[in-house]
Amino acid sequence: MNPILTHQTQLRAACLRHRGPYPKISEAFARLDPIAEAAGLFASPPQLVAVYYDNPTTVPAAELRSDAGLLIAEGTAVPEGLTEVILAAGPYVHARHLGPYDTLPTTWARLKEFVSSGHGPRRGSGPGYEIYRNNPMTAAPKDLITDVFIPTE
Repeated sequence: MNPILTHQTQLRAACLRHRGPYPKISEAFARLDPIAEAAGLFASPPQLVAVYYDNPTTVPAAELRSDAGLLIAEGTAVPEGLTEVILAAGPYVHARHLGPYDTLPTTWARLKEFVSSGHGPRRGSGPGYEIYRNNPMTAAPKDLITDVFIPTE
């Protein structure tokens, strides 16, 4: 994992809220699928996204807030039952995670160490997020690609 500094454009997502341990966000993705499918949001390959609002080292697991969603274009209607989430444009530290989702916490920890160590910019405001670049239904766990972003100042 090699963290890089990047500038992200604003992203728009249609999301379902998940409350509880971050590893259980898959439950929200399972509920998201039929809503997005019925709304025609899977007509083109979707870009799934997970948005994380809280620090799991300071917030009890049962109280963690996250969103499971998919990126949508400006002007696309947000289906009933989903919430629009805007991911702010700006500077981010980015790392590409290769491999199974259950090893993502290690990538997050290393990115946070990079930011807090003084080697990178300080942690900014706003949530961190993951963009899933391929589909776990068609890709082997070792071939999964996830981009992780942490906002900076």
